[in-house]
Amino acid sequence: YGTFYDCESYSEAVTRVVLRYANPKDADKIKETLNKYNLILQYEKGTKKIEFEARIKGKNGKYVWYHINVVLTCEERSTDIYAYFYATDIQERMSEKESLSKAATTDGLTGLLNKVTTLDIIDKQIKFGGALFIIDVDNFKHVNDNYGHATGDLILKAIAEQIQYTFRKDDILGRYGGDEFIAFIPSKNITIDR
Repeated sequence: YGTFYDCESYSEAVTRVVLRYANPKDADKIKETLNKYNLILQYEKGTKKIEFEARIKGKNGKYVWYHINVVLTCEERSTDIYAYFYATDIQERMSEKESLSKAATTDGLTGLLNKVTTLDIIDKQIKFGGALFIIDVDNFKHVNDNYGHATGDLILKAIAEQIQYTFRKDDILGRYGGDEFIAFIPSKNITIDR
């Protein structure tokens, strides 16, 4: 990753590391945590170890999740405070966590939000207003009975794709049940022409 011997200060080195390697979504958290004055304050409060997770750019240019430990210690003779950093690659664990989270919130067939997640999000958003759509596919049982469930599944996937195409990315779209779908447009997404 290179050296930072040419940096004139600790703060410059941290800023350079963050700019070069940190995922922009984690940059502020890293800068705040590793801020020299924050580390001194933490040490004075008795904190000897700080831990956090962040995405750092790897040698291949892709961001990888790391668990970062900062160990704070003081040199007895000079009372200088030292911070030792070490990081552990936790990409596999974070990927599994993300997969589990996605599986718990999405409908396995259509990729839309599942019923529980959809209703939970709408329940939190509806107090701000919006438009709610219940989309029910008429006579869908006929499709399954005459053409089989595999064909029915393909049709449900196609309907879900059309719903995603019709609504905006930040609208709440979910599968309510077998052949029922829900779409909720939060009031912030609604424009009224007058």
